[in-house]
Amino acid sequence: MELTAFRHQVGGHFGILSCNGHVAKPSNLREMAFYKVMNTELKYFSPAFCKEVDVRASVNPATGQIVVETLEKLECHKKKSSSKHERSSTGFRQTADGRVTVDTEKQWNRWAAECQCKVVERMLKEPEPTPFLLLENVVAHYTRPCVLDLKIGTRQHGDDASESKRHRQLMKCRHSTSATLGVRVVGMQLYEAETKSYTYVEKQEGRRIDAAGFRGYVKRFIK
Repeated sequence: MELTAFRHQVGGHFGILSCNGHVAKPSNLREMAFYKVMNTELKYFSPAFCKEVDVRASVNPATGQIVVETLEKLECHKKKSSSKHERSSTGFRQTADGRVTVDTEKQWNRWAAECQCKVVERMLKEPEPTPFLLLENVVAHYTRPCVLDLKIGTRQHGDDASESKRHRQLMKCRHSTSATLGVRVVGMQLYEAETKSYTYVEKQEGRRIDAAGFRGYVKRFIK
């Protein structure tokens, strides 16, 4: 199965790819354990965890086209597209100077493209396959999905975090709505029918907004 760029990623540190009705993200032992032991009552609100797969990336030196693929076959959430707008997949390409880019002329979330290209660049350098988690793609059947990523909680560092990371996370919370509201915007994409294009909000902006700004974004999203 081929993995391609995932247009609707709005947050996160690691690039998320798209694969046959699934999203694929670099494997994390703690996250995989969470999905395996998740309370049944919570599963209704969460995308289904399907499998961990090994993924490889290779580049055609003549064209620069990059193929990202897994030998696994998985069709439990196979996408049945209902729109011509979402039928074509978007891959990656390597430039003459070795950089990886999203191979598209469509409007694309800059943050998503950067994260996903970094993941592919790392795979091209690795001789061994990279493990990925495959999750249900909950926006696969939507034509122009609006997505809001929220970070909930007043504390965002783990018990095993280093002192420097603990300090950074405390500062992020202290100077954002995480401290005042217990939640902040990590990222958002909103489809504007008037302009027929997306508006994007990135994590830096989400950290800057105050409580009134946060409420304004949420109102726009659910309008």
